[in-house]
Amino acid sequence: MMMFLTIKVKNTRYDIKNQILMDDDFFVYQLDVAPMSPEDIISAEPGVQAYLLKDRQIGRASRRQQAVEIFEKASPTNKTLGFEISSECDWAADFVETFCADKSQNAVFSLGDDPAPCRFKPGEKVLCMLRARTDKVFPAIVLGPLTEKELVRIYETDEIAHLAGSVENFMESWTDWDWDSVMVHPLVHFLDSWGEEVGETEIVHRTSVFPFK
Repeated sequence: MMMFLTIKVKNTRYDIKNQILMDDDFFVYQLDVAPMSPEDIISAEPGVQAYLLKDRQIGRASRRQQAVEIFEKASPTNKTLGFEISSECDWAADFVETFCADKSQNAVFSLGDDPAPCRFKPGEKVLCMLRARTDKVFPAIVLGPLTEKELVRIYETDEIAHLAGSVENFMESWTDWDWDSVMVHPLVHFLDSWGEEVGETEIVHRTSVFPFK
């Protein structure tokens, strides 16, 4: 199981009316993929494959609309998974908007807003972008939104999670960003950058789940 934690921060420095970041900028990324080394692949379901994520910054702007204009000028290739416009506050995401390769909107996270449901239903095949510990893109089956039961399971089986001292402390360390996630079952098992195998269930942020293609 790949676990991610983020730092709790104060409310965002984001001017919703004017869509201006008070201290930080919007960054625009093109999300491309490349072949994964066969040595990193342990097993795969027939007809699917995993990839290396090759994201590159293609622009930066102080306003979201300026970032959108940069995104609209970008040229996707047959290796493009999608695009991302994002900003951070004290090293934690406060705004993330992802787009598919055809430039249709995929998902949006905005700190302070009520979380939107995942566009993909349990049982659907998807492509998941997982930056934490891997920088990989892999096919998976959606299991459903992140649950407290899954966090209890992680706490009971993960030594790092026990550093929180209690399951209650562990859950409290998960921010609004962390909770806005989806549980998936990977269809390709591979080694992460620490040499560990992905689990039967992985947690992926909702904005990082894309249509299967």
